[in-house]
Amino acid sequence: MLNIKFYIAREIIDSLVFVVAFFIMMKQIGYVYNPKNIFLKIVNLLLVLLIIMVQIKYYVFGIDIILLVVLLFLICKIPYEFTLKKAFVYSVLYTLIYKGVEFTFKYILLYFFILTKDKLNIEWNIYFDIFQNTISNVAIFSIVFSFDKLKKLSINKKYYLYIGFTIIINMLIILFLKKASNSIYDLYSIVTDNKIPYNQSVKIMPFVNFADLALPYIIVASNIVFIFELIKLLKSTHEKAKYEVINEKLDMQYNYYLNIKQSQDKVKRLYHDINNHMTNIKVIQNKNDEVDKYINSINEELKDFENTYNTGNVILDIILSEKSKLCQAKNIDFLCNIDFSKGDFIDMIDVSSIFSNLLDNAIEACDKIENEDDKKYINIRGTIVKSYYVIKCENSKTNQVVSKNNKIITSKKNKYLHGIGLESIKSSLKKYDGELDIQIEENKFISTIYIPIK
Repeated sequence: MLNIKFYIAREIIDSLVFVVAFFIMMKQIGYVYNPKNIFLKIVNLLLVLLIIMVQIKYYVFGIDIILLVVLLFLICKIPYEFTLKKAFVYSVLYTLIYKGVEFTFKYILLYFFILTKDKLNIEWNIYFDIFQNTISNVAIFSIVFSFDKLKKLSINKKYYLYIGFTIIINMLIILFLKKASNSIYDLYSIVTDNKIPYNQSVKIMPFVNFADLALPYIIVASNIVFIFELIKLLKSTHEKAKYEVINEKLDMQYNYYLNIKQSQDKVKRLYHDINNHMTNIKVIQNKNDEVDKYINSINEELKDFENTYNTGNVILDIILSEKSKLCQAKNIDFLCNIDFSKGDFIDMIDVSSIFSNLLDNAIEACDKIENEDDKKYINIRGTIVKSYYVIKCENSKTNQVVSKNNKIITSKKNKYLHGIGLESIKSSLKKYDGELDIQIEENKFISTIYIPIK
């Protein structure tokens, strides 16, 4: 009677762990438990009670997986409002993974008990069952609470973790098959040696031989194919995602400078009109120092709207003007000498990509200089050399920069997003058969671009 009560209590605890772990995992992933009204809250509570009843009813024969999946599917639909497909996938995966983890830890401990019971002279009792159940539940909660850390991992690290997990599981399957086949061989020897009449032993041996001799190699081979294909897929996915980010950044940069151009066109018209008005007012007004001072201050502010640069490309003029102001704010000496009159074969969006990213990288490097005695400077030049348009950007730096295969190796935490600027430049240069050369010296960084003139 005591044992029956104990096992009922154990199954109630297991069912509560099953439900609570699911709700915690949903929260860790980022879903909010939100039943719309009191009726749905009651329905959800009834579903939890049904899960407990299913556990208790089937504890002798094993858990009815189908019933648990159905009940969990309804829980996914009611408080989380998942789509049918999403609710089905989450309920099936969670139930299978939960049961897999639960049975794995329980049977590892059971196997350990069988191996050591004779040596330690112990017998199975309720206390060992409690210990077995506790370890299993602790393992489940540890996995659930680690979901938050898993979410923070990069895509590549997640998939490599999945690969490692798959390899471990397959190795355990191979070890299990080896152990099971050895036990069947021993049983077959006993049957044949003692001439025990059992016809099924002959029929089952080909399957045992296949599981023992062929199946492990098939599993290993399939794992190798799976890993190589997954790594290949990861690389292509990574490259695709990177170029999507590059293109998105290109569009944003281009639209930004295009909006500035449109605004400047409007301001230019106003500037000429106001400038004429100021001149006329200055001529007709009575000599008054305060009025002169006021008019001069207005003229000074209007100078900001004059064209500081005249490279032969409107977008480039705006980019240089914007970056020049940024350098002035950061106390960076900015020297520019660019003639882009023969660069009209380069699309506006690529002009934006090349010069914006080149100067952004230079400004970022200068901005990291903390010593006030160290000079912050950026020199950018653009000219024609033979049949090439050459752009050379030199900037000061103090931080250590490592280059490998003409790529910058960063110490930043977000390694994925770092280097997108250089990749954007290379992506634009590729259209024109251009090249980017990087030279790193102790106190300066030099980027040189070569674009064949078409």
